[in-house]
Amino acid sequence: TPPFGTRLAILLCRCFVYGCNLPSLVCCNLKHVMVDYRRGATVHVGRLAIPSFLFEAQALLRFLLMLVLFLMFCFEPILSCMSVDSESDDQLFSEFCPAGQRLFKVYSVFAAIGTMLYYLLLCDLAVFSTRVSAFVLVLARTLSELALSLTALVFIILCFASAGCALREDFAPFKTVPGAGMFLLRIFLGMLGDGNYEELTA
Repeated sequence: TPPFGTRLAILLCRCFVYGCNLPSLVCCNLKHVMVDYRRGATVHVGRLAIPSFLFEAQALLRFLLMLVLFLMFCFEPILSCMSVDSESDDQLFSEFCPAGQRLFKVYSVFAAIGTMLYYLLLCDLAVFSTRVSAFVLVLARTLSELALSLTALVFIILCFASAGCALREDFAPFKTVPGAGMFLLRIFLGMLGDGNYEELTA
């Protein structure tokens, strides 16, 4: 269990996120939803009318961040541990009690997603630097090419992994398609040792 000072600092930071950031996101998104529905600025997807502001990148990121922060609050391990009576001061503001540990894995996933959303929202600060703004613009244009290259890589690995499983059933990594795919990916990334190459060519 971390020292009391560390636990208190973590609690204060999370209180700031849940008490200051989350309400502001709720108010901002609720205001945009009400304005769009009042003006009729919606996009119909089937029978569902979606507010048009959600089709803007930064607005969508803020909406997703609001949802993620709300889910983090629902699965907050510290709240679960505070609801359990503990006679020891070592468990005060702790998240390592049995009740908190059951929620910690789910909470950590939402925390990781929330962290990525925060950093993506920081792209707005690129306007303060011409060099950074140009880099962000070029990066946005090349993301589609990167996605196309990764798709081609996955297709090629899947193709050769399937063929390798039919050809080399005696080679351990090629007994299953996922195993063969991971083996070929290690070859592509240069993570395979010399012994593996000798075993492959034997």
